[in-house]
Amino acid sequence: MTSAVAARIVEMGNGSGSPAIIAEITAMYEPLHAIKIDQVSRGVQVQKNVKYGPSDRQRFDLFYPKIEGKGPETPFHTVIFLHSGGFRNGDSSVSPSMYDNIGYYFAQRNCICALMTYRLLPEAAYPSGAEDVVLALKLLGNELLPKLGGDKDDIVAIGHSAGGTHVVHTLLGHWLDEANVKLRAAVLLSTPLYYNLSKAHRRGNMLEYHRTESEDEVMALTAVELLKSQGSEAFGTRDLLLLVAEYDTDEIAQGYFLFVDAYRTKYKRFPRFEVVKGHNHLSTAYAVGLDDDYLGERVIKFISQLK
Repeated sequence: MTSAVAARIVEMGNGSGSPAIIAEITAMYEPLHAIKIDQVSRGVQVQKNVKYGPSDRQRFDLFYPKIEGKGPETPFHTVIFLHSGGFRNGDSSVSPSMYDNIGYYFAQRNCICALMTYRLLPEAAYPSGAEDVVLALKLLGNELLPKLGGDKDDIVAIGHSAGGTHVVHTLLGHWLDEANVKLRAAVLLSTPLYYNLSKAHRRGNMLEYHRTESEDEVMALTAVELLKSQGSEAFGTRDLLLLVAEYDTDEIAQGYFLFVDAYRTKYKRFPRFEVVKGHNHLSTAYAVGLDDDYLGERVIKFISQLK
């Protein structure tokens, strides 16, 4: 991160959700990645737009180490990244270099990385996010990873913002068991774990996603309330890493406090919970592979500590 970018993030404060701010942050980070493309792409194979379902949105971009000879002696770890976008926007590619930066980063560190996109509003309807996660995991685990030197039992999900909501819904529900797929661990990055429905855009999107006019029905399906009502002992033993940015939005910050409190009340211990210094709601993901990266390095360490 240049000093100018760092200073601008501080100036933005925690109001990083507007279209104008999103465009500005993207424009700041794109050239920082573009000048490194030759370096970061060495030794990496890429498959774009791998379909895991019939919708145009059900696809992912796959990044993995080039395999020589018989392949790796030890299977590659696998990371699946779900982007942000408020349930209505976003993609696995938001600029020429992002989120390819995440794919290249993990592939150069002996991981297979899938940059997943999913159904959005108006097509999406709860629980389509969890359904999409399961479909992507099934294709990865059952068909692709055996060919690429991966292990279907060693997949870690990173869910950013709305993408994190889909990950946590998958974990708190019955989706993985019913589909006979596994998710070894999860990273929830700046995820709306509780909704502020006083915000018109959030209220409208959530009512539409849940196909209801009842705010109570929507709030009952937040991660905080699902943890209270459906959080199993198995969920309490799952490897989970909660990351929130220093300059994250009020809604995100408040949701994390509520989730951590509900988790501690239910399981009598804290989850892993960390604040990413110097970043806002978007820059944590945009910075992967740059000097100000926290997310990439932290996930690699997280994976290395899994039992």
